[in-house]
Amino acid sequence: NGLGYTYKLKNDFEAAYQCYSTAIKINPEYNIALTNRGEILILMEKYEQAINDLKLAINYDSTNYIAYNNLGIALYKSGDKKAAIEAFSKAIKLKNDYALAYSNRANAKERLFDFDGACEDWKKAISLGMNEANKYLEYCK
Repeated sequence: NGLGYTYKLKNDFEAAYQCYSTAIKINPEYNIALTNRGEILILMEKYEQAINDLKLAINYDSTNYIAYNNLGIALYKSGDKKAAIEAFSKAIKLKNDYALAYSNRANAKERLFDFDGACEDWKKAISLGMNEANKYLEYCK
């Protein structure tokens, strides 16, 4: 799992994928490796495979807020913004100070024309220290 992360940092997604796959082959219920492989699959733009891995990770550990956030990203990128919002909301329910999930949910809400909801989430993300979300406040009243 650690080697996969090293490959991810080097943008060698295929090697990272292989490392995580080996870890999963050894222990099919290794939800951290499933979560990480799901993230790599997102980076490789293989969203359906990512969704499958992330749902499996959540099945093995329903408190895995990172898997819910990554599932939201995969759903968002595959075009299902409503399901993405649900996944981000579950991540937030599990970890209510998860700034990244608030920001991701805001982006999905904005795409569905829920501007008030998006602004609320961006403001929350900023209050939790995610200053990158400041650039979106120009869209808020």
